[in-house]
Amino acid sequence: MVSRIIPVEPFDLVIFGGTGDLARRKILPGLFRRFCAGQMPDRAQIIGAARGELDDARYRTLIAEAIIEFAKPSAEDHAQIEGFLKHLAFVSIDAKGTRGWEALESLLRDDVVRAFYFSVAPALFGGLAEQLHSYGLVDNNSRVVVEKPFGRDLASAKALNAALAVHFNEDQVYRIDHYLGKETVQNLMRYDLEICCSSRYGTANMSITSKSPWPRRSVLVGVAAIMIRRGRCAIWCKTTSCSCCA
Repeated sequence: MVSRIIPVEPFDLVIFGGTGDLARRKILPGLFRRFCAGQMPDRAQIIGAARGELDDARYRTLIAEAIIEFAKPSAEDHAQIEGFLKHLAFVSIDAKGTRGWEALESLLRDDVVRAFYFSVAPALFGGLAEQLHSYGLVDNNSRVVVEKPFGRDLASAKALNAALAVHFNEDQVYRIDHYLGKETVQNLMRYDLEICCSSRYGTANMSITSKSPWPRRSVLVGVAAIMIRRGRCAIWCKTTSCSCCA
């Protein structure tokens, strides 16, 4: 099957928390892959926003190192890193104060889609939304992406929704939670893998890959287990000999 590249409109993407672990491990390497696939338009601009005192050159060096470490580019893709870095800029900003907001405003363009990626702690969501509104950076063509666990419980999730709703319409808000499917996946393993592993002709071994630095092991219903190691998560059937268990 040949994947289809869907072109996107020119955009300004502001990543709050642009020097953080999530931005370096996932967001920017992912954008680099989209660039290599030809999905990023020439007029795309990616702005990292964080408290650190960096200029554009130092930020691009930081992201180049992250791409090499986490995206593992091929020789062909490696040659495109410099082209991708030309789309990057950096603003040193205070999420709760005044520093950096006028500099950010000067970088944003009026004729493109504006997307604000909140790769920060949920406690900052409301404050960032308020700052964006007070500096006039939100218009009808703006989007906001909120990252990480969306609240600790129903009450805190409703409070976050209310804070965002003051400045963004619901169709402008995109929510991402790394752990949203965790329980669902575990339930699938509990039932489907139990059937699969106990069947004579079922799948004996399968694996799921992830980037987890924390070693952890848990056993599911006696016949299947999940083991998360540094850089790898493997599911195996206990009834077979599997190198993942070694």
